[in-house]
Amino acid sequence: MGTLRWLHLSDLHCGQRGEKTRWPTAREPFLADLRAQTSRLGPPDLILVSGDLAFSGQKREYERLKEVLDEITNAVGGQPLWVVVPGNHDLRWPEPGNATARGLRSYAEDAALRRAVHTPRSDTQRYLRRLFSDYERFFRDRILSAWQAQKSEQELSWQLGSLPGDFLLQLSRGGLRLGIVGLNSAFLQLGGEDYERRLAIEPEQLPSDLPKFVNQCDAALLMMHHPPSWLSPRSRKLFEQDIYPPGRFLACLFGHMHEHRSTTELGASGVPRRYLQASSLFGLEHYGESSEDRATGYCIYQLERLSPSEGRLSRIPRSAVFLDDGALRFGDDPRAAALLQQVTVPLHHEPATPPSTPPVPNLTSLPPVSPLSTELPNPFAHSGRLTDPGQFVGRRELLRQLFEDLRRGGNRALVGPAQIGKSSLLSMICALGPQRLFTTSIAATALVYLNLQLIDDDGDFFDALCHKLGFPPCRGYKLERQLSSRRVVLCLDEVEKLRSDRFPIEVREQLRGLADGADAPLTLLLASRVPLDQLFPDAPERTSPLYNICPPLTVPPFSEAECQELVTLRLRGTAVSFSPSDLAELYRSSQGHPATLVALAARLYEHRRGQP
Repeated sequence: MGTLRWLHLSDLHCGQRGEKTRWPTAREPFLADLRAQTSRLGPPDLILVSGDLAFSGQKREYERLKEVLDEITNAVGGQPLWVVVPGNHDLRWPEPGNATARGLRSYAEDAALRRAVHTPRSDTQRYLRRLFSDYERFFRDRILSAWQAQKSEQELSWQLGSLPGDFLLQLSRGGLRLGIVGLNSAFLQLGGEDYERRLAIEPEQLPSDLPKFVNQCDAALLMMHHPPSWLSPRSRKLFEQDIYPPGRFLACLFGHMHEHRSTTELGASGVPRRYLQASSLFGLEHYGESSEDRATGYCIYQLERLSPSEGRLSRIPRSAVFLDDGALRFGDDPRAAALLQQVTVPLHHEPATPPSTPPVPNLTSLPPVSPLSTELPNPFAHSGRLTDPGQFVGRRELLRQLFEDLRRGGNRALVGPAQIGKSSLLSMICALGPQRLFTTSIAATALVYLNLQLIDDDGDFFDALCHKLGFPPCRGYKLERQLSSRRVVLCLDEVEKLRSDRFPIEVREQLRGLADGADAPLTLLLASRVPLDQLFPDAPERTSPLYNICPPLTVPPFSEAECQELVTLRLRGTAVSFSPSDLAELYRSSQGHPATLVALAARLYEHRRGQP
């Protein structure tokens, strides 16, 4: 009647000491176990991370974190939605003696200070947000942009709260409407000393009416980093009365303690309150000492609807152990075997009964397309980058403007959310450029496409560029000399990769030097999810930022006419047709997002071709 599955990870600690030598030992067994569990149970719909994604809240650590998230996503397959909250390692601790930080020690006793912390744009709140600035940038660029890209397909809606990591999120998957409440429990942990019973979370961190939000969902989860036992007595009381009274959530998920644990509290009301603690994915204590200790584990959860008002919550804790011969193996955690593994839970809403003969099906409820189908191929099965101009539709005005800019030697940055079509536009520039550029008086000699996701570092980048152009690897002045008699249009995809520590600022400085000026040998066409001035906030004392020479050009969603053009083109030559109502519903449900449109059309195609 409906199933929702998620992973619970915590305490990744990207960037901590010992990561380079200890994490590789655990990485492959962990990813192999993920693949095995996914094959056995099915892919997760969600991946929840309850804090300590980084080790010291630094930008370089979040760049490394993105690579780890990609490895995990590839291991489980599909498009799981990542949902994260910050931990005490996701902020930059202030210098000892900082007056504002010392003042925050009186948070529990000072009502005026508490009001200042949770007042938007107050000096105190601005101070705290600066401590979380690199986490907040990662959240915006990686997590929030993915929510935006999947908004239509998963019926996502969200509101952000007063501090980084505070949010209310609703989504629909597997016939269930799930709410997730994220809270920042780390904003008072401003140093390395013991903060147990000194931290706080407040109802004021939430952006709207919490009971009303939860009642709109079939079930809801609460996520934070610290166990409730780390809250001050005052905050623990508010937590139990106003945030998590018995029965409001399926459970409260957290980490911080580096081991699996589940507890259920049962008080005078007789209604349970559940706490589910996750092991650290990469916990490393006392690195380099004789007492060095590692902890690696994660949890799998599944929520199934058993009846209109009842469900079953299942929990599978997985942990890594070293065998007597030194091999690392994952298995069910024997220490958690006696704890909550399966429990019956109430669901708030009955599933809607679909009409018997709907003129247009609910597109998001149709089953995904099986890649193993032996029937004629689904014309909507491909949703990635298009390289064939015959399959490319719409974007005519955008292409006209781009080619006009390129003829003038102007650089551009295509900006838009994930899977909006930026990569396909770059490919069309390369495919159509020989006819539209090389026939002009401009002596254009090459169009080069590079996907930076496939490039490891700055050396690999220059090697790939030179290889595409047909001359030996070089950079700097040697590269400029090689390009002196050429005119090259360089299309760079996934420019976010240039923020990695593996790509020093000198790479962008060289690109700017080669692309700046009327007689520059290089013309840049970049693709990015966010504007370049946010992506590369370069120091003012360095060479002028790259974004100054690459004005942004927004890639919008498809218009309704462009959606119809794409669908009509893909259906050509098949025995299936979509009605005008089908086309209107596809546009409404996808909101013009190309990848979402293609995914929904693929489901509708399977549904329609099964009908007489």
